[in-house]
Amino acid sequence: MPPFETLLAMSGFALAASATPGPVNIIGAMTGARYGAARALAFVTGATASFLVLFLAFGTGTRFSGVRTVRDQNGEEVTYRSQSEIERAIAAIDSEIATLQRGRLSLIRVQSSKGL
Repeated sequence: MPPFETLLAMSGFALAASATPGPVNIIGAMTGARYGAARALAFVTGATASFLVLFLAFGTGTRFSGVRTVRDQNGEEVTYRSQSEIERAIAAIDSEIATLQRGRLSLIRVQSSKGL
């Protein structure tokens, strides 16, 4: 089971994705017009929960099904030899992020004009 922070982030993304224009909104609006806001909210909540379950199923299934090669958007591939190597890589990235967050904050001021 993913950590609570991961579930919270995935839930937030699922809620945002279900609130953007698309089929869920159209059906939710139709449900709200016909049966009221409470039933439409129940429908959107169900769509968001099912989207979260879909994320969990694919994410957990991919991670534990033996898929160990990851390709980024530039086409570069990383192949891990074991699950423990993946977990060590994730821990190293988490540690690096925590270290960077403790650093000094910088203020960057940008000024531009159209040459006037």
